Amino acid sequence: MDRITPILVSFVSYSSVALLLSRFVYPPNELKRKEQKDYLGQHLSIIHAYMAIIICSAVYIYEGGIDYNSPTNMMHIIAIGNSLGYFIFDSIYAEYYKLHDGAMRFHHVFALIALFTMYFSSIGGSASAVGLLLTEISNPCVLKRHILRAKGEEESFTYNLYENLFIFLFIAGRILCGTLYLYKVWNSEINWMYKLMSSSVYSVTWFWIFVIMTKALKKYSGTEDPSMKRLLNMLRYLRQNKGVLLVYILFVSFAVPTLLTQVLEIDFLKLEVDGFKVM
Repeated sequence: MDRITPILVSFVSYSSVALLLSRFVYPPNELKRKEQKDYLGQHLSIIHAYMAIIICSAVYIYEGGIDYNSPTNMMHIIAIGNSLGYFIFDSIYAEYYKLHDGAMRFHHVFALIALFTMYFSSIGGSASAVGLLLTEISNPCVLKRHILRAKGEEESFTYNLYENLFIFLFIAGRILCGTLYLYKVWNSEINWMYKLMSSSVYSVTWFWIFVIMTKALKKYSGTEDPSMKRLLNMLRYLRQNKGVLLVYILFVSFAVPTLLTQVLEIDFLKLEVDGFKVM
């Protein structure tokens, strides 16, 4: 199958949807121009997130789970091409309106390189589709939370619901499942560039975990609970000593997977249920 056409179709489709959103979605008047562009971009991101979740889930279920060393097929190309077209458009949109911070910019660069690497690779399409599913699964919740905050609904039940769902899905998808996924990728025949980019995306995830924990624990700043105080002190130390945080993130993202899979050659647990390859 031609591998350029799916990207072009996706890029044009998301560009067209973005144009429609700019005509029919009205950001709150009190938002500045940059914030209004971000507000519109968040709506497009939700659409992509749901599309990616649906397509990648369908591929995952239809193929009986994940096979890290299987040949890339048409379904994988469609799944990856959908997200590549979106990420290309979103990167142009975000850079033009200066919407991304450093962490998000790095995340997009790593994701684009990883997707392009797998898109034109002969194996690993199944793993790439599952990787997309794990990284996108929490995005609708965080994006909906941003939209509600822009509307001034931070105290609403819906906002708190989306916030808690986001934290749960983010940790479950990117840390719990994501850690095993990363080690399985490093232990597979997938090309080295994808392995390095997977670790890079994983490293940004750990930075976001630090940010999430810091914000979540602010409400406990006056606590007398010894365990909570130790955790708060640790977070304060990391916030004041970002070099230590960076070393930790690089260690768990690059050194540990390399040591366990390339040096010690540990073959990680195969999760199968009635022949379905869960992870």
